[in-house]
Amino acid sequence: HVHLYDCYDRAVFFDAAMRNFARAAESLGLPRDTPGVLMLTETAKDDAFQSLIDRPAIDGGRWKVTAHDDGLSLTVAAEGRGAVTLVAGRQVVTHEGLEVLALGTAQSFADGQTLQDTIEKAMQAGALAVLPFGVGKWAGKRGELIDHLIHNTPPGISFMLGDNAGRLGLAGMPSRPRLAGRTG
Repeated sequence: HVHLYDCYDRAVFFDAAMRNFARAAESLGLPRDTPGVLMLTETAKDDAFQSLIDRPAIDGGRWKVTAHDDGLSLTVAAEGRGAVTLVAGRQVVTHEGLEVLALGTAQSFADGQTLQDTIEKAMQAGALAVLPFGVGKWAGKRGELIDHLIHNTPPGISFMLGDNAGRLGLAGMPSRPRLAGRTG
């Protein structure tokens, strides 16, 4: 998932995204122009997704934004540079201090609700609810809350655990994703 704050130069942001996607495609043996997808996660006070729709030209028109009919995705493309698809999403901070990513929705959510209520509201909006891993975020009482939710997920509730590419590989897979895998 990515954040696109107002302070970021959007041309620099998309240039970097395209370089990263090209490197990833090369390392996977895919064509260099394999399209990339970014899952946008915005806080309650941000709305970069809508601002891209409202201002569809970036860097004097070098990058062009095309909104898709679904209202949840858009393509940002530059001639000779390729294209990237952005999918709308939100980052919500729960009452317990955990983050929930609501991926695939442009709907805003209030921070400060319980973890379970936040997941339910994301699901009601048609979003995929993801609890992103972060060093320290899953420790102590917050980690115990995630363990409880993994073991006692109410019927009709669905969520995923997200890993972090910046996590030290030597540390191995964190215990909670292993637990979630064992319990389904």
